[in-house]
Amino acid sequence: MTKISIWCLISLIVTLFFVHCTVASGVKQNGISKEKRFLSCNKCTGLRVTTCRYKEKYRRTTYRACGFLWRKRCKTGTTYFWKYKSRRCNKRCRVNGSWSAWSTWGRWGVCQETSCRRQQKRLRTRACTDPKPRNGGRRCRGSSFQLMSRSCKPVYSKVNGNWGSWGQWKAYGACSGTCGQGRRLLIRERTCNRPTPKCGGRRCLGQSIQIKYKSCVNNKKCKEDGVWGAWQTWGDFTTCSKTCGTGTKVRHRVRYCDNPSPANGGANCQGNKRERDKSVCNVRHCPPRDGKWSAWGQWGHFRHCSETCGHGVRYRYRYRECNNPEPENGGKKCPGSLKDEEFKRCFLQKCPKMRMKLPSKTSKIKPNENSIKNETSPVITGDSVNQRNQTSE
Repeated sequence: MTKISIWCLISLIVTLFFVHCTVASGVKQNGISKEKRFLSCNKCTGLRVTTCRYKEKYRRTTYRACGFLWRKRCKTGTTYFWKYKSRRCNKRCRVNGSWSAWSTWGRWGVCQETSCRRQQKRLRTRACTDPKPRNGGRRCRGSSFQLMSRSCKPVYSKVNGNWGSWGQWKAYGACSGTCGQGRRLLIRERTCNRPTPKCGGRRCLGQSIQIKYKSCVNNKKCKEDGVWGAWQTWGDFTTCSKTCGTGTKVRHRVRYCDNPSPANGGANCQGNKRERDKSVCNVRHCPPRDGKWSAWGQWGHFRHCSETCGHGVRYRYRYRECNNPEPENGGKKCPGSLKDEEFKRCFLQKCPKMRMKLPSKTSKIKPNENSIKNETSPVITGDSVNQRNQTSE
């Protein structure tokens, strides 16, 4: 390398080092006042304040070298601090006003007439001059004068009140109701002024207002619902419904919706227009008639088996009525039964075997009569039941 290149390299290194040290050690303090606050001032001396104490706010910012070859400055932090100072000032002091002492009472005035008495008055005053309010100071509070009064002769006597004459009747509001005839309110008044009560006199007795109602008619007609009139006389009875025995006969009467009739869209009368009167009749006694059975009805379903195990029986029934014809006028009732039955045997399952004690040699075995009867009993049908019922009768 030549000497010139070596010398240039050394110069560059020294320059960079110098810049780095300068930037890295650089601390800047900005003396910019951000805020100024007055803390306290001396008391007023006459009308002005001589000195005031205040404080100022400062900002301190620190940097470091950064970037390529430390050629830039980067901010590392900011701190704030206050400095207290004082200076002379020429500020006016605020002075609040205050009352002076009351003056002496003045002379009594002329005897003046009031509602019931004569009175005299006298006055005393005070001023807001000890000291006067200055430089925006508060004014004095309260009144600047006082009055004193006393009664003086002559004194008036009591006057009792009396009513004046009644005024004219005046209508208030519209006619009551929205249609047809209604009522309107009328009011008249009087005043207690002949004379007016004075000096504790008695007030007028009674009411100061009178009220009455006057009939009025609206332009719109009201709906009028219909009302039934009186019933007409009964008509003649019809002929008896039966030629013999107990029957019925009927008569009628009517009424009309005319007391009053419905008008202007009113509702019609509710209820029946015609009334019916029913009576019992008996032209002659009818001869006795015996009753007869109707035909048998359909057989019903078989019922459940009468036993849960072993042999049992299932029943079904049919019925008839004694209405072909019914017995009348003391006739005989239908002979026989109104119910017929039919059954058949059934078997659901075998009954479980029961352990029985063996009889001793000396005891005799007796047969079970019920079991013998069940085994030998015939099957009963509906026809056999009917025959049995007829023979019993």
